[in-house]
Amino acid sequence: MAYRGKFQGLSTNLINFYLEADFATSIAWEINNTIKKPPGTLALNYEYVRLADSGEKLQKYSNFGTVFEYYITNRHEAMSYACNTWGKVAGAWGTTAGAINSSASVNLGTAIYQLPGESQSSGFGNKHSGQFNANIQSLKPFYDEFLRQFDIPRNP
Repeated sequence: MAYRGKFQGLSTNLINFYLEADFATSIAWEINNTIKKPPGTLALNYEYVRLADSGEKLQKYSNFGTVFEYYITNRHEAMSYACNTWGKVAGAWGTTAGAINSSASVNLGTAIYQLPGESQSSGFGNKHSGQFNANIQSLKPFYDEFLRQFDIPRNP
């Protein structure tokens, strides 16, 4: 029920638009994955029991991890709260592999995607969701590349 292999077999064009300086998808995500998901140190409400029977390995607890509630059977709950990921966030790293090939990666930290107020030649800088928060005029190079990557015709 974890992340591994979820993109295998997809028949679509997967593109990794990544920003290494984005604190949310690099550092914060890594910390959350390490300490808030089993076997992390602060994962009091969720537990992974390796030797339990199939369907009973992921368990939800309440009352600071002292009262058993249920076995986790919902894949999205498992991925969000209970399962450590074995890889990095695609949106933070350009060296993806597998279903998202590294040749299909766009580095938003390059000068062509420069946002106002960011240091020279840093692109989006460290702006998480810069493509939604910056003004449309400064985002033209980003949206031009987005349309190009997905073979969507654009108006000049």
